[in-house]
Amino acid sequence: MPEGDHDRASLEAENAALHRQVAELKKAVRHGERVLQAVIDQVPGLVYGRTAGAWEMLFINQTGAAYLGLSPGEVVGRPEGDFFPAEVVAQWHVTDAHVMETGAVHDVDESAPHEDGMHVHRSIKFPIRDEEGRVCAVGGISMDVTAQRRAEERVLEAHRAAIRELGTPIIPLSEGALVVPVVGAVDPVRARQLLERILEGVAGRRAGLVILDVTAAGVLDAEVASAILKAAQAVRLLGAQVVLTGISPAMARSLVTEGVDLGGILTLGSLQDGVKYALRQR
Repeated sequence: MPEGDHDRASLEAENAALHRQVAELKKAVRHGERVLQAVIDQVPGLVYGRTAGAWEMLFINQTGAAYLGLSPGEVVGRPEGDFFPAEVVAQWHVTDAHVMETGAVHDVDESAPHEDGMHVHRSIKFPIRDEEGRVCAVGGISMDVTAQRRAEERVLEAHRAAIRELGTPIIPLSEGALVVPVVGAVDPVRARQLLERILEGVAGRRAGLVILDVTAAGVLDAEVASAILKAAQAVRLLGAQVVLTGISPAMARSLVTEGVDLGGILTLGSLQDGVKYALRQR
């Protein structure tokens, strides 16, 4: 065989071998992609990956694609901005950028648009690295926890309501008279709760007199006195009177020092005195 023909045959053989290797590599890649897709499709939540910077969809499972009303093949390769509002994507990118900077996994609650409004997704975001160890993409697993968060909020609200109920009890004294013992410190939040409870009690029981007993309040400073004054003014608007009982000598000195004027609220030494006063008003 002439030398030129031999070289040509050798090159053709090498070329054919390279084509076979490329075909085998492509086959292996496709097999790996099918295995990955089969695995992530079994996850009940949304599984996805996005390239860093361009934020194009690298992969997505069936659940995630169905959330968009598409198939995985219709999603992969497209930027997520094609599917979601810019302001939502911008919020997600805050966490994504943090994952890229730290190279750490982050567990966050994120807002995601649904047909019936915004839902809460609990998302686990994680870095995806290239051969050199650099973060080249951000992956995520997201679960819709909206119902769970709403249930948690209902439980918390019930807990807060129970605390309000126990922290500011309304005690019927007689027809048209209520006793409200203030136990413990009164901060701005509790002051609002105190006002709400008193107004609910006066309106609900049609009370004409409320005894606010501060014997166990601990401290009666300007802030607490201001809350009491607001409560008294609100009660007056409902046609009822507030009587303040249980002011200790230390409380009285504190009020005088701070220049607090109780605005004409009737004050009596003890709860017993207040009860006697209320019974005389019948």
